[in-house]
Amino acid sequence: MDDDRTPITAQFQSFDVNIVSRKPLIGSLGLTALTGHNIELRLDQNSAKALLLALAAFLAQNIDDRQIVPDDYGGIVFNNRRTLN
Repeated sequence: MDDDRTPITAQFQSFDVNIVSRKPLIGSLGLTALTGHNIELRLDQNSAKALLLALAAFLAQNIDDRQIVPDDYGGIVFNNRRTLN
């Protein structure tokens, strides 16, 4: 699938997550575009897990790739300990 849209470069600025709902779990994470505009990344439980797995795979590029791996249950294993499901 081709996407002709121009990507927006943004930076993660804060560890704050705005919780909109706990059941179902819904929230947002703030990003700041290089243009100065704020971007709200909306998250539900599944998208947050997918983001966490993608970030773990990114971090694994700088360490022993065997330390951070996805498991068969939708979670991740870090140093042989299951940390998310």
